[in-house]
Amino acid sequence: MSLVINTNIASLQAQNNLSKTQSQLDNALQQLSSGLRINSPANDPAGYAIAQGMTSQINGFNQAIRNANDGISFAQVANGALNTVTNSLQTIRTLAIQSANASNSAQDRQALNQEVQQNIKQVNTTAQTTQFNGQSILNGTLTQLVFQVGANANQTISANGIDVRGQNLGATYGDANSVFSGTLSSSTSGSFTINGTKGSAGISTTAGESLSNVIASINNASSQTGVYAQTASDVSGTLSYTSSGGATTQTINGVQVSISANATLSQAVDSINAYSAQTGVTATASGSSGIVLSDNTGASITFSGSSTNITASGAATTATSGTFQAGVELYTSVGGTIQVSGAAAELATFGFTTSGSGSTSANFDSNTLTLNSTNILTAKNAQFAIKAMDFALTQMSQFGGQLGALQNRFQATISNLQSASTNTQAARSRIQDTNFAQETAALSRAQVLQQAGVAMVAQANALPQVALSLLK
Repeated sequence: MSLVINTNIASLQAQNNLSKTQSQLDNALQQLSSGLRINSPANDPAGYAIAQGMTSQINGFNQAIRNANDGISFAQVANGALNTVTNSLQTIRTLAIQSANASNSAQDRQALNQEVQQNIKQVNTTAQTTQFNGQSILNGTLTQLVFQVGANANQTISANGIDVRGQNLGATYGDANSVFSGTLSSSTSGSFTINGTKGSAGISTTAGESLSNVIASINNASSQTGVYAQTASDVSGTLSYTSSGGATTQTINGVQVSISANATLSQAVDSINAYSAQTGVTATASGSSGIVLSDNTGASITFSGSSTNITASGAATTATSGTFQAGVELYTSVGGTIQVSGAAAELATFGFTTSGSGSTSANFDSNTLTLNSTNILTAKNAQFAIKAMDFALTQMSQFGGQLGALQNRFQATISNLQSASTNTQAARSRIQDTNFAQETAALSRAQVLQQAGVAMVAQANALPQVALSLLK
């Protein structure tokens, strides 16, 4: 190598290496002081982009967890109010049972009804005033609730709004006539339709199937039909009466009822009612020759006797003995519709009165009972009030179940989000966080190289002085 003065190549190389060492030292100090391996996109462009995407997900997960917790708070507030409403409904039902008793005078029922009306007002007040974050949550204002519980768009949990105002608590219902049958079973398999939903949704029957199984099938399809079923609380059936011949004895629910010779329809009814305390059955005249037997407890009515003057009407016109069993009671939300159609014989078997033959629609009286229309001023109204409260309490149970399921979904979602957030943070850490063991070693190396580099620059700067010896 030539000996030169103007260009000190050794010094330039030593300075270049010292600059690299200084850069390494600066990088190590930056990573160790910040705790991050990536402090700018220049450190690792690909890693920076990936880490930023993960940061967005983590922030989304954490906010979604807060959203879900807010959802739990919402459900808890609503549940607390529902418990208050349920307590009021239970009180009204108890008062209705008290009012239905014959021992009460008109003044007694008036006093009981005043308490009922106060409870009705309280239910409506609760519905109107219950709020969460300034929003009314039980008066139908919020028709559909959508909770954002994910880090990305459309990751939501939806729920129907709840309306517990008195005009919506209750049901539209229809009582099917009671069935005259020894076993109450279908002779053939088939299906029937409720509000256009057929057996494919579970409303189907097989030979010999019981009424309780059909009720279960109807309820299994309720999410599609909006209609629920239960055993009718009232059992009734019609007997045909002919006044002729001598005295006769009819057996009703195991109790012998004596009917005098040549008794009129009215007298026959009175004779049956004379034993109501023992049979639990009351009789009323229907038309010129019908006797309707009724039991409002839901218990079956069995009867047997002579065919001389009493026979079962309807599908069994010549039968002199049999059982009237509870039919089906269908109910839906207040103002809803109930349409049943299917084979006439099959519908009749399960308590639906039909007209015509073949495929037809069932006919039953449609009634609406609501909390706001409830009063117990008479024994009859008290009976209606009991049924209305039963419907309303069923609604409250459904509302409570919805909120409970919603709360459980929030809890499960939070658990899943916490796990996802933790694992994503771990993945991001592996990309952007400083490895302190590695970087402290790099710092020590850079410090040593810096000291060596400074020394070598000093040595290289001294090399041109050798050329002075040639000038002596």
